[in-house]
Amino acid sequence: MKERPNQNGFPETACPIGPASEFEKDSRSFYFAPLFRRPYQGRYKPAGARSRGLREVKRLSRDRLEFSGKRYRRISGPAVVWHRAKDDGKYLSQKSGDMLPIKPRHFHTDFEFRKRRVHVDFLKFIRWGPLSGVYELLFFSDGRFITRGGHWGMPPVSGSFNWPLAAPIEKSLITLDGPMEVTGMTLTIARMKFWIPAK
Repeated sequence: MKERPNQNGFPETACPIGPASEFEKDSRSFYFAPLFRRPYQGRYKPAGARSRGLREVKRLSRDRLEFSGKRYRRISGPAVVWHRAKDDGKYLSQKSGDMLPIKPRHFHTDFEFRKRRVHVDFLKFIRWGPLSGVYELLFFSDGRFITRGGHWGMPPVSGSFNWPLAAPIEKSLITLDGPMEVTGMTLTIARMKFWIPAK
């Protein structure tokens, strides 16, 4: 059956990471393995630092920033509309008429930016005890993994945020300044900002 495209003409279920239930092991390995001195063995390892952004973004003004030694200016960007992923249990339970006692944990969006198809996944796993788990974003450009980042916590041992998160898309940049959260059946997320090289 042919998929119905979203508002930007992309199929809503064309997700590079696949079902959230299968991706959870990767997320756990990426964030928690270093805590136990284990190597990350997944497919989505950012180039350079473990996750890019926090140490590399320097705000120069409201509409100017520096990232990895390069300066950017802010521009208006495409509309970003989040959709619950088709594999999300709550989404499926509504479709089937059964109500499962779980909250949405996988959203994604597709849009075009500077002639590149950008796909962003949001995932949330709170499964390993009170306040323990991960919520994160993964960025893809034309199907190629770019970067990931977010928050992980394992009280009382450790935890971290990685904001702002910066995703280089060719010579341009997408940033996200703050955390995100699932509210009811929707994703509440700080607005993405779009940047191009400053002249």
